[in-house]
Amino acid sequence: MSLKKSKVAIVGTGLVGSSTAFSLITQGVCDEILMIDINKEKALGEVMDLNHCIEYLNRNTKVVVGSYDQCSDVDIVVITAGAPPKPGQSRLDTLELSAKIVESIVNPIMKSGFNGYFVVISNPVDIIAYHVYKISGLPKSHVIGTGTAIDSARLKNFIGDLLNVDPRSVQGYSMGEHGDSQMVPWSHVTVGGKSFLK
Repeated sequence: MSLKKSKVAIVGTGLVGSSTAFSLITQGVCDEILMIDINKEKALGEVMDLNHCIEYLNRNTKVVVGSYDQCSDVDIVVITAGAPPKPGQSRLDTLELSAKIVESIVNPIMKSGFNGYFVVISNPVDIIAYHVYKISGLPKSHVIGTGTAIDSARLKNFIGDLLNVDPRSVQGYSMGEHGDSQMVPWSHVTVGGKSFLK
């Protein structure tokens, strides 16, 4: 009898990618993490830091520098790579370059035989997640964009700070596109079970 180890690949080893890997390790979510980046030295540095921190955790996660052709048996690929906005640019202004970057990532991953799930964090996240869905050929349930999840967390923290309460006592969310057109349905925001508006 053989047990399949759970594997996650993270493409992009900047702040978001390395933070994602660290969270996966500390929560014991998977057995192996592949760190993939066009800058191999950056990926190696992050892998070394992550492996060194495991020494002080009750975890046995294997973290290695990976490549797209190693993604055939990966369960989840997290895409954090993209074009950062230049001063004065919105997330949408980075779309053309981010779409090209994502194509250069998704196409070789799919060639490896990957049949897992994509979690897309790259901006503009809603459009890029749809683009990943279209070029990957995977079912739509296999491509997940983080959308306004971070915005909802920020909202709860801002309200918690404003009212001097634990953000976990705040229930609310931001909805719509992760960008300038998102909105907060204030009538659904509660603090300790009571309406924020009253």
